[in-house]
Amino acid sequence: VGLKAGMQIADFGSGSGEIAVSLAVIAGPQGRVVALDVLPSAIEAVQARAKQKQIETLTAIRADLEVAGGSTLGDTSQDMVFMANILWQSQKKAEIIAEACRILKPEGMIVAVEWSDDAKLGPPPATRISEGDLKKIFENASLKSIHTVPAGAYHYGLLAKK
Repeated sequence: VGLKAGMQIADFGSGSGEIAVSLAVIAGPQGRVVALDVLPSAIEAVQARAKQKQIETLTAIRADLEVAGGSTLGDTSQDMVFMANILWQSQKKAEIIAEACRILKPEGMIVAVEWSDDAKLGPPPATRISEGDLKKIFENASLKSIHTVPAGAYHYGLLAKK
């Protein structure tokens, strides 16, 4: 998906931080990863994981990503926003994408991974967002170069550029 050393990356809906740690390892000592989640327990888990792995370039922030400015990150400050399995949980999907766009640098990328419609496990099918619907939200947010990326047997991934 274009991850490189030195990138500034926001992990929306980071949960316990497994993905955030991997992103921080790839971004390296010159990069920075900010893990964002609404749950205090998730933030504590990320902080503990970063401390255990001795990753000083990973920080965790409690954030409401459904609100404009809710990430508290600066405008055009991030090279990438990564989000995995968070949009199906929200009724405010477009608002989350808008917040991601606000913090992306020009030509910055959003990578979204969500449950496939036909996955036999995961959340109830009625709560999932289809690949087509997510593409429409990306297009409405004026994102470009939208294409599918591999995401395993139960998920789909989309990458879009600002």
